[in-house]
Amino acid sequence: MRSLCTAILGLLVLSPAQAAPSGQEITARQDRRRILSLADNALKMVPVSITQNQSPLSEGRPNEFFSMSDYYWPDPAKPDGKPYIMRDGQSNPGNFNKHREALMDMRDATSALAAAYALTQDERYAKKAVQMLKVFFLDEETRMQPSLDHAQTIVGKPTPDRGTGLIDTLHLVEVPLAVLTLRNSTAMEPAIFENLRQWFADYTSWFATSGKGRNEAKARNNHAVAYWLQLAAFATLTEDIELLRECRRQFKEVFVPVQMAADGGFPLELGRTKPYAYSIFQLDNMAALCQLLSSESDNLWAFTTPDGRCMAKAVAFLYPYLADKTCWPLKPDIHAWEGWPVRQPALLFSGLAFHEDKYLKLWRELKPDPEDFEIRRNNAITQPLLWTTIFDHSGATPAPKKIRAQHVFEPNKKLIFEDDFQSGLLERWNISEDDRYALPAASPERIQVVDAPGLPDGAKAARFTVKRAPNSFRSEISLPHEDGFQERWYSARILIPEDWGFDPAKAHDIVMQWHSIPGNWQPTHPNLAISVSNDRWFIRQSFGSPQEGPTRRSEQLNERVRRGGWVSWVVHAKWSPKEDGLIQIWKDGKRVFDQAGPNVYGTIGVEYTPYMKTGIYHPVWHTDTDEKHQAFEAEIPVVTVKTVYVTDVIIGSERSALEDFIAPAQP
Repeated sequence: MRSLCTAILGLLVLSPAQAAPSGQEITARQDRRRILSLADNALKMVPVSITQNQSPLSEGRPNEFFSMSDYYWPDPAKPDGKPYIMRDGQSNPGNFNKHREALMDMRDATSALAAAYALTQDERYAKKAVQMLKVFFLDEETRMQPSLDHAQTIVGKPTPDRGTGLIDTLHLVEVPLAVLTLRNSTAMEPAIFENLRQWFADYTSWFATSGKGRNEAKARNNHAVAYWLQLAAFATLTEDIELLRECRRQFKEVFVPVQMAADGGFPLELGRTKPYAYSIFQLDNMAALCQLLSSESDNLWAFTTPDGRCMAKAVAFLYPYLADKTCWPLKPDIHAWEGWPVRQPALLFSGLAFHEDKYLKLWRELKPDPEDFEIRRNNAITQPLLWTTIFDHSGATPAPKKIRAQHVFEPNKKLIFEDDFQSGLLERWNISEDDRYALPAASPERIQVVDAPGLPDGAKAARFTVKRAPNSFRSEISLPHEDGFQERWYSARILIPEDWGFDPAKAHDIVMQWHSIPGNWQPTHPNLAISVSNDRWFIRQSFGSPQEGPTRRSEQLNERVRRGGWVSWVVHAKWSPKEDGLIQIWKDGKRVFDQAGPNVYGTIGVEYTPYMKTGIYHPVWHTDTDEKHQAFEAEIPVVTVKTVYVTDVIIGSERSALEDFIAPAQP
């Protein structure tokens, strides 16, 4: 088996003749000119070291890293101001930051030089990078001691085991990648390479065994993510397989299920005085962990908890506010609000992982090199080319791919879409379409194509199952939206099985719905939904203005729900925010609903034909607040599982008519 370093060597040179991985190619095309400009400037730099600047407040030796806690200020009530007191989110401009600046300057230069070497194989870049690495890490007089005993000190207050200072070397996470990139250069002699590996091994040992490190590893917020991200980067260089395995465990068992909320946000970051910056910081570091730790057999981009928490949700939660900060629903950050966002690596990495063009587009548009120290210190990645070159996930199990209208609809036909599930696959559908509730795969426990109960031999159906658990409330597939407000016909056959348990009347189980894209607003109710409540069918509408409060309607149908029998539904919709809109619905050939007038959200700034979803959505198991969670835990459940079957989904254009959708006679 080849070592990690050996496996990397073949990926380093970008030549036009090579078929480069998509991430590598995208990053190189965007950043080539920028990389070479930064690298050329770095060629002129004098190597930096923390020994070049000392603070009179430091109790350490000249080669021991020293910094002061960002948010601590002199106490105005004390004559000498000691001990300093905290002002959350307000960085003290009088703090000593020279060691952090030296570390960032070294990282910026060596990363740019390594990226330039990867692009050109020019040994000038490698030679300069190795010189800077030697001065900072290896030369006896200038090397940094591999420890952080004096990081983020609080003036006037001893903090022997306070681990928050470990976040100050987060900028080192890119250095191992630079070292690996330079491994094949003439300048990176074997002895230098091994000595650099040893420095990071020693630093890893201090991280793992010191009191500060042990406490930081257990932090409940972004500090733990930053801690394990550093260890993951160091272990990549030192080839510490066990440590990499532990980093993956932390991601799967702590960061996603504990730190992330059901909607993809990070509550402890949102509760700070700089919630926007902290949310960006956390998302970037989570994305970096995915990039470092994903493998062919274990793609963390696709990892999802049983209640649906995943990176797809995390990115979808923050993306609207990266695209348009004015829509941020919380108060602006109390410091450095104007500087965000910049070219966040989470947009690039997730855009590649999820094949999401809008993430990549926004990444290209944002500013790549912030100058504000407050912004710089919260960006660990400066050269994404190193990350997309070394970490090639093209052979990994793919994360969910977003299906687009052009992939599945045939607009020139009268019937633009038909699926009877005979293929046994769901390749034309998005799985739980909504990014905020994405599933990693159509697992048999949630969604599976099966023999259709009660239909002739060979008929297939999609079976959807939701089991009672906190935040286990959705098992659906959907089709993509179309641009503009279109006229469409829809039909499907739905089976509520014999063992279906009717909930109390408050519970509405949605089995088919049509949903608008709510732009940068919080998720809205579907424009149209067919649901079951107790033993009755309901047609529900929501339209108008989501900002001011939409108009909502609910109509109970006369017929009771018939368990164990297939029901044929046909829907004719002229989607419009105006009076020319129309919704007509037929159940088993009989018209049961006819409503003219507005039927979509007309004030969100874009025009989309609502996209169709089907399956099961059981909202009473959505425990996204403490109140709902407490009610869920206190409830004596009457129903513990919900199952629905769907088949024969057809969508017609405006040229269609009711006769195109009359279902075959019931068996």
